[in-house]
Parts: sequence; C-alpha cells; structure tokens
Amino acid sequence: MASMMQRTNNFQWGDIEEDDDDLDILLPQVIGPDENGIKKVIEYRLNEEGRRVKITTTTRVEKLLLSQRAAERRSWPKFGDAAREEAGLHLTMRSTEDIHLERGSQAEEATTSGDSMPQAGGVLMVCRVCRMRGDHWTARCPQRDLLSLMEAPPTITEGFTSTEAYVPPSMRAGADMRRRNDENSVRVTNLSEDTREQDLMELFHPFGAVTRAYVAFDKNTNTSRGFGFVNFVSREDAQRAISTLNGYGYDNLILRVEWATPRPRGNLLRSSSFFKISIFVLISVACFFLGKHWSDDGFRRLVFFSSEPSRSPIVALSPDLGKTYNISDLIHKSHSIPPVPLTPPPPPSSVDLHVFGIVDENGTMSDEFQVGDYDAEAAESSGNETESEPTTIARVSVGRIEVCSEVMTDYIPCLDNEEAIKRLDSTVRGERFERHCPKEGTGLNCTVPVPNGYRPPIPWPKSRDEVWFNNVPHTRLVEDKGGQNWISKENDKFKFPGGGTQFIHGADQYLDQISQMIPDISFGNHTRVVLDIGCGVASFGAYLMSRDVLTMSIAPKDVHENQIQFALERGVPAMVAAFTTRRLLYPSQAFDLVHCSRCRINWTRDDGILLLEVNRMLRAGGYFVWAAQPVYKHEKALEEQWEEMLNLTTRLCWVLVKKEGYIAIWQKPTNNTCYLSRDAGIIPPLCNPEDDPDSVWYVNLKACITRIEDNGYGANLAPWPSRLQTPPDRLQTIQIDSYIARKELFMAEYKYWKEIISNYVNALHWKQIGLRNVMDMRAGFGGFAAALAELKVDCWVLNVVPVSGANTLPVIYDRGLLGVMHDWCEPFDTYPRTYDLLHAAGLFSIERKRCNMTTIMLEMDRILRPGGRVYIRDTINVMSELQEIGNAMRWHTTLRETAEGPHASYRVLLCEKKFENKVESSVDKHPAKKKRRKSKGKRH
Repeated sequence: MASMMQRTNNFQWGDIEEDDDDLDILLPQVIGPDENGIKKVIEYRLNEEGRRVKITTTTRVEKLLLSQRAAERRSWPKFGDAAREEAGLHLTMRSTEDIHLERGSQAEEATTSGDSMPQAGGVLMVCRVCRMRGDHWTARCPQRDLLSLMEAPPTITEGFTSTEAYVPPSMRAGADMRRRNDENSVRVTNLSEDTREQDLMELFHPFGAVTRAYVAFDKNTNTSRGFGFVNFVSREDAQRAISTLNGYGYDNLILRVEWATPRPRGNLLRSSSFFKISIFVLISVACFFLGKHWSDDGFRRLVFFSSEPSRSPIVALSPDLGKTYNISDLIHKSHSIPPVPLTPPPPPSSVDLHVFGIVDENGTMSDEFQVGDYDAEAAESSGNETESEPTTIARVSVGRIEVCSEVMTDYIPCLDNEEAIKRLDSTVRGERFERHCPKEGTGLNCTVPVPNGYRPPIPWPKSRDEVWFNNVPHTRLVEDKGGQNWISKENDKFKFPGGGTQFIHGADQYLDQISQMIPDISFGNHTRVVLDIGCGVASFGAYLMSRDVLTMSIAPKDVHENQIQFALERGVPAMVAAFTTRRLLYPSQAFDLVHCSRCRINWTRDDGILLLEVNRMLRAGGYFVWAAQPVYKHEKALEEQWEEMLNLTTRLCWVLVKKEGYIAIWQKPTNNTCYLSRDAGIIPPLCNPEDDPDSVWYVNLKACITRIEDNGYGANLAPWPSRLQTPPDRLQTIQIDSYIARKELFMAEYKYWKEIISNYVNALHWKQIGLRNVMDMRAGFGGFAAALAELKVDCWVLNVVPVSGANTLPVIYDRGLLGVMHDWCEPFDTYPRTYDLLHAAGLFSIERKRCNMTTIMLEMDRILRPGGRVYIRDTINVMSELQEIGNAMRWHTTLRETAEGPHASYRVLLCEKKFENKVESSVDKHPAKKKRRKSKGKRH
C-alpha cells in the first residue's frame, strides 16, 4: 500500500500524454447525487504490482437545515479569493491574515468542553426536539414523547431579540435576576437515585431557556435525595413545563413538578416576629393607660402609675429583722393541701384471678403445681415465718429523678454513642449502625423529655393513615420521599398515602400483585410472620395487618431519620436494626416471608454473607421477595448485579419461582437434599452441625448455609390461626429443666394468662383504653401475647426473651407471634415514646442479681408513651424499691394484691406515666415529694 501511494504521488502532469489512459488516475469521476441522495465517486489507483485498480465510493448526501440567518449569509456577495470560485460552490478559503485569539471565560470553556463532538468526517446533527448537537438522531431522542404534549417546540432563536447587536442575558426581557431565582423556580420531586443535573437540563430544556438545574445529593451515599430545582428565564416557560411534566413518567417513577416556594427576603412587615412584637407593644401600652385610669379610684386594682407624692420618705425597719421562719410549716398550718388522687383506677375487688397448675393428659388442672417463678429468697423467708413474728418489708428511698436536656428527645443510648463510634477501626460494612452501648455507670440517669406540643397518639386504625406532627417533628422524609407517595405533611399532621419507592400506587395493589404471582404465599393463612427490610415508614407492614399478617419492619438509624419512629407512631411493629457484621436478634426459621423493596443492601458482597443471614431467618419453604432496579433495568452495571444475584441464589439452592415486572420471588428449599448434592468446594459451605443458629446476642455473621432440621422442625406448622394454640415441634428443643411435660407447660402458661387477661379486659376495659403497641418484657412461650390475640384486643405484642433465661424465641415465632432477644442490663433498640403498655412478670426478681433495677426502670420510662401503663407482677421483695423508683420518675403507682390473697409471695404494681409537657415537668419539687409521702402512707 505504501509503494502504491508513493508511485501515485510521483506522477507529474508533464509525464502524461494526451492519449494516455493514466489521466483517469488523477481525475476522479463523480456521479450523482440522484433523487435519493446517493452519490458515487469512481477513482483509479495503481496497486503494488503497478496494475490499475478501480475504487468506487458510495455516499448518501443529506441536506442540512439552516437557520434563516445562515441562509441569508449564503446570498451575500463573495470577496477575496472566494470571488473567483464558481457559483454554487461553498468552499472554505484559508485566510492569510493574522488572527489574534482571546481566551474566554471558564464558564464558556466548560460549556464548550461539555459539547459532544461528532466523529471525524461525520455530519453535525441537530435534534429537532431537544436542540442538542451531535448527541443523537431526532427519531431516537429520549424526550420525543414530550413533543406531543407540548403546544409548540421552541425555535432555535427563542429568547433572543431581533436586533443585530448582542444583548446580555441579564438585560433581556423577563430576565430579572431576582425573579429568575425565585419566581421562575420549579421544584421537581420523586426523582430516582441515579438522576443528575444534566438529566434535568435535558428534560426541561425543550420548554425554554434554563439558567440552572440543581439536584440534591446525599453527602454520605452520593446519591440523589429525590428532589431538585430548575430555574427558567421566562415564567411562561416554567408554567408550561409544570403543566406538561407534572405526573409524567420518568425512570420508572411519577414526577411531581410544582412551583418552588420562594425563600423569605426579610420583609419586616411580613415577618411573624414583627407582628408578635407589635401586638406585645400595643397590649403593654393599653395596660399602662388602664392602670393609670384605674389607679385614680380607691380600690387601686392596677398600680402602674401614681401621681400622689409619697407621704412618708422615712424607711422603717421591721421588728422581725434577723428572725428566721419555716415557711412550709406556716403554709401547711394555715392551709391544708388535699392529696391528689391517682389517675389509674385500681382494679375492682370483684376481680377473681385463679391460680392454675399443670394440665394433665385428661385436660384437668392439678393443684400440686403452680405456674410462676421460683424465688429462693422468698421461699426461704416464708419458711422461717411464725405467726407471732410477721414479715417486715424494708422500704428504700429514691431521690427525684431529673428530666434530661431537650437534645435527648429522640435519644437511643446504644445507637447514639458518638464517642464509641469515633473509636471504630472501620465503618465500611456499616459498623456505625450497630450497638455501641455506654459503659456501666455512664448510661441514662434522667427521664427523656417529650417534644413541644406532644399530644396523645391518634388511635388505631386511624393512625395508619395519619399522626400528629408534633409527636415526631421531623420533615427530612417529607423532603426526600414526598414525591414517592410515602409521606406528606398537611397542617398539624403527617399523612401516609400507603405508597413506597417501588409501589407508589399503593401497598394494597402491590400486595395483590405478589399474591397473584405466587398464590401459595396465601397471606393470613400460610404466611403469618413477615420481615420487611429497609421498611421506609412501614406501609408494607401496615397494610399487611388488615390481611392478618404480622410484619417486623426494620431499618437502620441512617440519613433518612426516624423511619422506625414514624412506623411505631402509626402503630406498626418496628425495630431499629441493620445488616452489618452481626446476626439480627431473631431466631432461625422465624419468618414465612422476607421482603426487600429498594432496601439498598448489596446482597452479594463478601460471598453473600448478608443473604446467608436472610437464609438463616427464613423458614424452610419460605419466600424471598426482591423489588429493585437490577430486576427490571437493562443497564450493563445492573444486569451484572442481576447475574451475580442469580448465581448466588442458585448456590443457596433457592428456586426463582417468578419474575414479573420489577419483582422477583425466590423460594427456600424444605430440606438439605440440594445442599448435600452440591459439588465439593462450592461456596458458601454448610455450617458445622454444632453451630447454634438460634444464638444471636452479639454473634458475628457466618459465611455458611444454616442447616435445615432433618426432623422437619420449624417447617411443619399448622396454618394460622390454629398454630397459635398448637404446641410446635421446636418446643422439644428448648433448653429447660422439664423434658417430659413441655406441652403441658405450654398449655398451662396459655390458660394462666388467658384467665388473667380476661379479667383485665372485662374489669379494666383494656379494649377501650387504646392499647396498640405492647411489649412483654419476659415473654416465656408467648402466653401473654397469645391471650391478647385470642381475646381480640386490637394490639400487637413484641415478646422479649431475656438472655438470662431459656431461648424460647423459636416457639414464639412458630406460634405466629413476634419476638426478639435482649439483655435488660442494656438499653433497647427503639426510639423514645413507642409503647403503650409494658408488661413484666417475674423480671426484676431475676435481673436484679445482674442489673441495676433503676437502670431498667429508666429504660422503661424512655420507651413508654406519656399516658402509657406498666403492669409488673413480681415478688414482694422487689416491689417496694420498684414503687419508689416509679414515684421518683413521676409515675402514678398503685400496689395491689394478687388473687392468692395478702399472704401470697407475689404482688402487682400498676403504674401510669403522667401525661405532662415540659413546663409541667419542671414545677417545684417539694410539693411533689409531700404528695408522694402521703400516698405512701396510705399503702401501709
């Protein structure tokens, strides 16, 4: 090829004869273009062997649409060397003049560098829809569907004047800078996480000149927060963009476009502070003149002003100077303070609570067995009693416990320990979202205050759709997710439309779609207990409750603050939890279904260790529902994530049973057959047989597959609601002293609590006092929660199993109830003011050997709502101290006897947390102490 080019270049015009055919080598032949724009160019070249080669080049000629000004320039008379060219030729002539270039501004350079240039030899394209150059064809414009919605596409000269002189943008009509920033600003919400400012520019550019596009980004994740702003030069263009794009589908989301609220400009006359000060001044002046007017009569009601001179300028000393008096004694001698009645009504004396024993094989109760906790100290003291020496109970005095500072309104001790978080070696796996509890002696020593304007929560089921703003006064979620139909603020309430990121049209429609995809899921029958990961405001779990399904909604305390607090304020089960480096506090085979909708978890990292944790908690034969972008988007990075997910779930022996739209559903196997038939060396491996999958308290995640019980324990369950009263198979695996009468113990506990709760419901009107969020702090087999469910009390119960006792969590979940493992020597992972009722039976007599009872009571006060109730059933040895601590926290307390009578070793302490605001909580301390001493005297 090189030789041919060299030979061709060596030809000289003088070497060619007139009749020589070599003339064609230098003169190419041009044919066309024809009516289709096809042009052919025929050339002849000499190859390496010196032979003539014919080369035909076929091209398509397209006409370039020019603006009116460009067409006018074509008609201008030519000058210089171009004047000698033929008519119709448009050649670019090279100028020999010296041209001095000036360096432009940085903004112009950035704009020039950002333009996409066409390839060498290509044609410069201008899209007729969005007016972008060299980017794409008009037929493939991503904004082509907007063309039919717009009244008329803007021309290329829109926004410019008809004069020849250049006019700066700031001096053009309608381009006032203040108006452009405020009045012509458009707010766009419900944007996807992948949206960038260039995307907004391309989306809004067809409607008119755009001066600025801004997308709010999260500083930690560098993803879009779901909203942005666009500034137009013309207000008419902004209005046309709002009318067209509001409700427009963009990146699988429905956009919400509206006028942006202008920032206040400091107008003194419009400010609320100026109005308040003016009113205060007017009232002060009015009171001054009223005092002057009324001071003239003989009554002297308001002495603001006096015109009479002082009658005696002499200052006299009192004869009592230097003497001291006890003001409190003087007040109480002259005015007796009546005692304040306690708010919670005591149980009527007619409530008859029976003691149950063991149930024999015939279904009758045995009098030789009593359900309850054995207290060695109580038994020893009762054995040493005589009739002549009655038992004396020592009383302790606890000082008044102060109220914490206002910054601790939403304080979670183990998740807000900033000093411990700063000392972490690494946070790449989310270690900062895990528990980092304060050291012993440095924990909570005050009562957490309530927000200003706190009100009694809206009762269920109305609370599913709305809550009071002042109870959770945080608007971050409204700003970030308002356009995704999660949450909105209207006046003094938050509204919950029931939508989510992937189901913006409502949770009910989303649940119907899942049921249609897999009918065997059967909500409320086969599926009873569900885990919702990254729950948002828990609308998924809120709407599942109407289908008789309990959902544990979990989310970390991350940048989207107060998700779990919103869920609990609505009356939906929820906890603060995160998939990081430790196991979640739930047992193996706990949940019938696990749901993840845009939960922002990388399931395939570290050999799928996070999905292995889901596999541990998922019941054999249960379902995993994943709604995320890799399921339905066809982008290279997302398709690679989908392939990785398919590979991991295949190695876990999960079966992809259905993929429809943006939802993919897998099913876990029912036995270990698939695991054992895998090839050797496949990762992840099976866990060791000695590994306890139900050990969860501060246990690190393990990159292995949890084995399924060979005997079918955990999978062979009766459908709901019969599973509530059926003793499950895993009851035999609980490590307790009794190895024979386990089922009898199970039924005895259930009947014991059902009888007690029946009396509470009938005598104390539990169905009418608005109980919704209930916690059983020492749940056992869940008999307390099962009795509430059996008696149709409209509430949900979180059954807490302390680490100091037997791990009965598998039994609780097999019954279709919710539970969690916890150590009451440490704070609980929830926001303040989240439970209406706390129930503790036999808790303090056991935990006082390990923990400080004041610490536990302060934690109970933190998570209890104002106006909430506490029922403590325990031995008489701890009741006096518990009552003193309750009084020190300003609770109303009442100590009652059980149905066994005054000589029984158990008592019941009924408490109510007073509903008071911050002003009421800071009243004088001395009268409260006197009232407390009077009430204590009554109990003796």
